[in-house]
Amino acid sequence: EYAKPEWCLGPLGPEPTVPVNEELRKAQEEIKSLKAELAQLTAAPSRPSQGLKEALVATKAAQVVPQASSLSAEVEVSPRVELKGKRIAVVGHGPVGHDFIVKLVGMVGDGALDITVVGEEPRISYDRVHLTEYFEHRDASKLGMCDQKWFTDHKVTLKTSVRAEKIDRDACSLTLRDVKSGATEEMPYDACVLCTGSYPFVPP
Repeated sequence: EYAKPEWCLGPLGPEPTVPVNEELRKAQEEIKSLKAELAQLTAAPSRPSQGLKEALVATKAAQVVPQASSLSAEVEVSPRVELKGKRIAVVGHGPVGHDFIVKLVGMVGDGALDITVVGEEPRISYDRVHLTEYFEHRDASKLGMCDQKWFTDHKVTLKTSVRAEKIDRDACSLTLRDVKSGATEEMPYDACVLCTGSYPFVPP
């Protein structure tokens, strides 16, 4: 009764050995090596690396110990610029100009300052970096950084196709010229911010 077939677990002795494929063995060794390398890379450093040591030495060597001098007493600290009015004139409505007014409005709030942006181009600010992508879709709105509604919502005045011809710093006034009609006007300001950008270098 102790020898029923369903109780038999098979012949006694060592388990049969399965031959290991050479490619499988190499793959297992490679996986083991990669796991060890990954563990080494992700482990917290126990001591500063050689590159960090060299950087610390270079930083320490570059530090200049300030010496007491009479020149420090002679240097006059420039006073902070105080805005005496609310009229802000921003010349140039490129990416930099628009980024400036967005940050300015974000700091002071909508309508807190009388902001006027002057741009010589007929279009509002657009992404000049991806200008070549216009030929893929032929849709100028996809390059625009804002729309006319943004200026209405945030109470900012935008003048397109208007060029700033002259800045009178004594009178705090801008001479503006409409590039389409040629009409000129004087616009007073309390602070003027120049965001005209620069001309790109054209190889000969």
